[in-house]
Amino acid sequence: MLWRKGSFGSASAAGSRFVERMLTVCESLRAQGRSILDFLVGTIAAVARRSALPSLMPDSVELA
Repeated sequence: MLWRKGSFGSASAAGSRFVERMLTVCESLRAQGRSILDFLVGTIAAVARRSALPSLMPDSVELA
């Protein structure tokens, strides 16, 4: 991924895990045509309210 090459990595293993997870979230949302900013704002708001977090799963997927 170009971002990783241009950013010179992170200073810790925890930082690397955070970046890999955020890049995965961003790519998943892009593939679904969803707003990354709306998802992140919704997630932060849910944590602040101590309510259910938004799902990363597309709306059309039904879990068995």
